[in-house]
Amino acid sequence: MILGDERARILDDDTAVALYPNIGDADFKGDETVDLMRHVLGELVQGTLAENTIVPQRNAVARPKGLDASSASVMGIAWLPAYRMMFTKANLRADQTVLVQGSSGGRSTLQGCRVMHVIRELTG
Repeated sequence: MILGDERARILDDDTAVALYPNIGDADFKGDETVDLMRHVLGELVQGTLAENTIVPQRNAVARPKGLDASSASVMGIAWLPAYRMMFTKANLRADQTVLVQGSSGGRSTLQGCRVMHVIRELTG
């Protein structure tokens, strides 16, 4: 098995994409995090450290202009779970305070940065 779950590329039609690394049942409805068939690249299928990566079309997400490949590639594994945890599950709002303990790892560092950015946006 080839590992790796982060990648951004230019497709043959010149579309800049980031690969969303969560792959699940195409027919599943609802919160994909509870899909029993869900897995990430490099877990049940070859990962992004392979020369080529094959994913369902829905997992090749167009990158917004101005979002570089390096930043786009980490969105699915680091940023989106952190965002979901803080703003969907914990319902963090602008007037609340959050402690991100142990922010020496990738995800917790990103959580701290994202929380501060969103709080600044919400409070001006």
